Amino acid sequence: MMIQAYDAGMIDGSYVFFTLDVLKAGVMYPDSGWAQGDGLDDKAKAAYQALLVITLEEKRNYPEWIRVNQTANKHFANLSATQADLTKFYNPAWELSYYAAAYYDCIMYAALTYNIASQQDNLRGRLTESNSAYTLPVSTILWGRTVVPGASGNMFIMSNGDRDEDFSLYAVTDDTYSFKLVGSYVGSRGTFKDMENVSIMWIGGSAPPNEPFCDYDGTAARCQPQIPWTDIGLGIGLPGCAMLVAGLMYFRKRMQAQKAEDEAWVAKWSELKIHRKEEEKEKDKDKKKLAQLAAVNRETVSGASMGASMGASMGGMSESMGRERVGATAFWNGQPITVRYSKKTQLRLTKGVLKQAQQVLRMEHPHLVPFLGACFEKEHILMLYEFCSKGNLFVRAFHFL
Repeated sequence: MMIQAYDAGMIDGSYVFFTLDVLKAGVMYPDSGWAQGDGLDDKAKAAYQALLVITLEEKRNYPEWIRVNQTANKHFANLSATQADLTKFYNPAWELSYYAAAYYDCIMYAALTYNIASQQDNLRGRLTESNSAYTLPVSTILWGRTVVPGASGNMFIMSNGDRDEDFSLYAVTDDTYSFKLVGSYVGSRGTFKDMENVSIMWIGGSAPPNEPFCDYDGTAARCQPQIPWTDIGLGIGLPGCAMLVAGLMYFRKRMQAQKAEDEAWVAKWSELKIHRKEEEKEKDKDKKKLAQLAAVNRETVSGASMGASMGASMGGMSESMGRERVGATAFWNGQPITVRYSKKTQLRLTKGVLKQAQQVLRMEHPHLVPFLGACFEKEHILMLYEFCSKGNLFVRAFHFL
């Protein structure tokens, strides 16, 4: 079996094997060691390091064992001639065996039991009866008690009537690879005691764990194929993060585009290429018209007072319109536009202004000049309208006067 364990790769320090050799007639027998000369000695030698042998505790040094052994030898040596046939079962070199000692202890146990029962009134005189009503109380008198020493040591009878035995543990302790006593188990106390100055020669230098790393049948959870949560997390998380980032970038781009679209009508002063202002171009024309009106006012014709009055009124209108009509022609985004100046030097671009501007931008009417945009930079507050190729209404109306 140990050779098979070696071939199965189990002699690596992860496993330990136990065998029960009660009377040292198996693996503990001198001729049953690892050296068999069968070509497998090296494997057996290595495998025996992982083998622990449990035997019944040696009782040969117990005083009662020695006494019983000596008494038996003396008895056989003094057999009479009529009992010579018994000598064929006896060898002077033999020593008391475990079974003989156990049989002796059983006889002593029974004798002690009947001795105690004979002192009890309810059992005296009926000890030979086979009725269980009497035999059971007799047989259980010593249960759960430690009986006087027997040939194999103190007898501790458990509560179920079994004898609690003591055991010895043997293992390979040095490079001789022979089994030696390394500890003892006291059954009556349930304790194990290591032998002093002796240590097991463990494979790998230390005792194996209480359980194999992958359990005895290799089904431990830690040895099963693990769900690659990390890979799954990365596989899901990375694309998810990428999609989230892409979504945020797209949303940000859309917001920027929407903002740019909402503010596309807002012009920068640097983007405007202003030409000569209207008031400068038409100033001379206005002066000529006013001079003509003044000449008419000086003429003495029928209705002179009416002409003077009309000339003065139109002149005032001309001056008034001239003061309010502060505009110019410019180029913005590659197209000609009409620019109207505002007397304001600063204007905040609030949400209300933006909303109103959007409404004006959407207004369409044949009699309205389309509003294109505005400039809100400090000292440059301008309104931008569609370019009127034929001039504004005031100029054309005044031209025909």
